[in-house]
Amino acid sequence: MDGLITEYMDGMRDLTEAELHSPGAGPLVRAIASRLAALHSLPLPEPEGCSSDNGDGGVEVALWVFMERMLTRIERMPHGLPPTISAEEIRGEVRRMRRSTDALALPIVHGHGDLKPSNVMGSADSTRVQFIDFELAGAHYRGYDLHKIFRTGLPATPASRANVELFLTVYRDATGGLVMRTEDLKGGASAGLATPSLPLPTLAELRAEAAASEPLTWLEAAVFFWFAMAEFPSQSAEWAPLALDRWSKYRATAHLVEKGGAAAVQLKEARGRAVEAEEEVVLAAVEE
Repeated sequence: MDGLITEYMDGMRDLTEAELHSPGAGPLVRAIASRLAALHSLPLPEPEGCSSDNGDGGVEVALWVFMERMLTRIERMPHGLPPTISAEEIRGEVRRMRRSTDALALPIVHGHGDLKPSNVMGSADSTRVQFIDFELAGAHYRGYDLHKIFRTGLPATPASRANVELFLTVYRDATGGLVMRTEDLKGGASAGLATPSLPLPTLAELRAEAAASEPLTWLEAAVFFWFAMAEFPSQSAEWAPLALDRWSKYRATAHLVEKGGAAAVQLKEARGRAVEAEEEVVLAAVEE
């Protein structure tokens, strides 16, 4: 069932990239991290067509469902694509990214799916936030939301890096919910349920998951703009440069999640260290 819920949020304003990356953004960063941890701790949703059965008894990641819908539309009206890029090539890249992310077994949570600063409203004192635009919400890779909220074209600064680290730290500390890995889904876990099979993530794991999600955010954005051009051809002149920009950024980062890529290696090492730390705790408890 389709519907629209509206609420007037007195004194709240849309956030900007610059705000999140600026010095003194600590209260705002903490508020976003805590709210995102609460969202990710909810049971996986079961909206029609988004987190449904993927054909092998598991739950489909919403990102791939939305990408398939957009690709189908682009293939019917490919005139908006530049001469050097075909719908077949785009579909091939989507398959490539899905294989790579499946191999990484990224944790899946009840995610927002489009968590950018303009989809977060903050109070005047920056202590309260509200997420908006849940059109793409569903079962998402945890790192996708973690990366996209801080994804920026702004130059990296010490304040920006400190804010990202604070965000991940507060998120990690606030995360008490249950998450689900890709292999759990393929094993037949039911939609609408979470599983207690995972311990709390380490900061290193969260950093790695966010890094591994970067190419996905760029690929989805490029596909979205080409889809929008197929839907609204009159806006093509405005959206075509944006699509090409996102596509070039995707192509520049896609290797990160391939076997031996920097993000893939970072994630493997982070998980290895987490296992070692857990084993040390167990061994210490036994020795006591």
